[in-house]
Amino acid sequence: MSRRNRAGLVSILALIAGAGSLTAQEWKSSYTLFGTPGLIEMPTAGRLSDGTLSTTVGHFGDQTRTTVTFQATPRLTASFRYSRMATLDYDDFDYYDRSFDLQYRVLDETDRLPALAIGLRDFLGTGLYSSEYIVATKTFGSRLQATAGVGWGQLGGRGGFDNPFAALFGDRFNERSLFEVDTGGTVNGAAFFRGDAAFFGGIEYTISPSLRFKAEYSSDEYIILGKPVFDQKSPFNFGLTYSPSEHFHIGAYSINGSEFGVGATVSLDPHARSFAPPLRSAPLPVAVRPANARAAATWAPDTNTTRQFGDALAEAMKTEGLILRGVEARGNTLRIRYENNRYAASAEAMGRLTRMLTHAAAPSVDYFELEQLAEGIPVSNVRLSRSAVEQLDNELGAVERLWETTQITAAKPVDGLVPIGTDRPRLSWGINPYFSYTLFDLDNPIQYHYGVQGDVSYEFAPNLVASAQVRYKLGGSQGEPEDRRARGDWPLVRRDVSKYGRESDLTLQHMTLSHYGRLGPDVYTRASLGYFEKQFGGVSGEVLWKPVGSRLALGAELNYAIKRDPAMDFGFTDFKTTSGHLSAYYEFDNDYVGQVDVGRYLAGDWGATVSLDREFPNGWKVGGYFTVTNMPFDDFGTGSFDKGVRVTIPTEWLIGRPSRSSQQTTLVMGARDGGQRVRISDRLYPIVREGHERQLEANWGRFWQ
Repeated sequence: MSRRNRAGLVSILALIAGAGSLTAQEWKSSYTLFGTPGLIEMPTAGRLSDGTLSTTVGHFGDQTRTTVTFQATPRLTASFRYSRMATLDYDDFDYYDRSFDLQYRVLDETDRLPALAIGLRDFLGTGLYSSEYIVATKTFGSRLQATAGVGWGQLGGRGGFDNPFAALFGDRFNERSLFEVDTGGTVNGAAFFRGDAAFFGGIEYTISPSLRFKAEYSSDEYIILGKPVFDQKSPFNFGLTYSPSEHFHIGAYSINGSEFGVGATVSLDPHARSFAPPLRSAPLPVAVRPANARAAATWAPDTNTTRQFGDALAEAMKTEGLILRGVEARGNTLRIRYENNRYAASAEAMGRLTRMLTHAAAPSVDYFELEQLAEGIPVSNVRLSRSAVEQLDNELGAVERLWETTQITAAKPVDGLVPIGTDRPRLSWGINPYFSYTLFDLDNPIQYHYGVQGDVSYEFAPNLVASAQVRYKLGGSQGEPEDRRARGDWPLVRRDVSKYGRESDLTLQHMTLSHYGRLGPDVYTRASLGYFEKQFGGVSGEVLWKPVGSRLALGAELNYAIKRDPAMDFGFTDFKTTSGHLSAYYEFDNDYVGQVDVGRYLAGDWGATVSLDREFPNGWKVGGYFTVTNMPFDDFGTGSFDKGVRVTIPTEWLIGRPSRSSQQTTLVMGARDGGQRVRISDRLYPIVREGHERQLEANWGRFWQ
């Protein structure tokens, strides 16, 4: 082993084992200009609070980085980054780059040992920032935190030494292969922890609760594509970070003695109940039956009496945004079939309805059976003990104790139900402003347009609905359409999206007729036809198997898709295709939901999509996906295969008022033709799962709201 190898290896071992003996303090991590927990440009072993979602904009010189970071688990931090580098000009236009980072905290800090983390920067992108690192961080008292690490790749440039891993695993670790910038998007595992290594480190000192001083030694020489990004006078970076609140951070820094850098971060906690002050009406109090009234004769109303009871109950339910569809009085049980049009959590709607029933139902009724409809189909039967509700109201531990007495089974047949509200208005419509945007496209950081949107729907039956949406554009930032042609032998299905909706300010967004059905206790169906989305229409069919208490669901979908005319009127082009998938869904522990889709995509390519989302009790969802098909990476283009991250924010979290709507933002590597599916609203799995056991249990605390 050479001296340089030995010195590097000993240094890494010392880094892992050595640290101060002062008591570890709770330290809230700040952010780098890369948008990750760290110092200024260098990472630390710090982490964010579990579930934290942050957005950082960092700038210095000719580089601007926008990063979304998610603390996916208590130990795993994931980041998506979109960077603009004016220095890397291509025919006089700026270069835009996308990248993904991961950091895993291997060891937590103790009284004697530092926290230890391993990270990959730009491991799934073009590789311009590609680097790996091992870093240790130790807190001293309540004000000082020190970090030391070893980096490879971009972090192995300044003061590099022979790779210590070569002494352990062979000379192959001395060579580092380069990423292919022209396509990128693949995991270049052959480069991980290869090539020269270099040390980095720094300190962070808390001046006051809102102000911190940072200083670091940077191992990044900022050489990208073989040329320096800027002149450097020093390997040291210095700066201050100011945090006027726990959710907002700004920083100003001196970068290598020659550049001035600034950064701003906004962070959100998806665990928080609401961003805005809650604006909810108080529910009815639970009505407790007198003890002598419970022994009354069984309530057995005839059909007319049941209908009169239902009509009166329906009027009361309207005040809570609930629509009564059917009532059955059977022995000591009252069954209610209804729609929830207001509350994001089904459990909250059930709680409000149950309180009403304690007032309205005859004293002899001991059980309430609630069957919530989703697109006109009942998804479960929730059987509640009236006595348990009466006893547990305002009691400590009421959430858990009521759940233990509640039975959740498949919805019962329609037999016995007396229909209610059959004469209600079937036509609904609305006119609202809209704002639509696309982030981080291949050539444009942001595109947006705004205007007026009209929505209309007509209900032929609860499970047969026609709906349409029309938009009139008033303005936006739309540039010239991009001339994107088909690659290889594959048809153009998504890469020409910029041409759609340009010829007229008035566009038809979608117009469909959809039917939802239930073939058995656990089998659901959907059939749709019309104009599904911006680019495609046609015919679509879907079947889903999802038992009420099962974590697993299986589905199948088949689509005959026709490409729409770019004018987004009623016309179609000559392109037609058939696509379809077999799907498996699974609810993991810790609020994770996974999905695998295998089948044929719009361009005729065959492959699979894997996605994983984390769901929070308040309705937030954060996740990602990737699709790999038999389309060659060269034909796919930049990014090599389809992948992205998505964030769903419930509207009620933003405005404080109950709402079932949500806002989803998907950050992708650009519109491509490979791995593309028809975008159909109200697919079966999410609407059916909402009323099933695990989803209800996750939100059961809202029953008493």
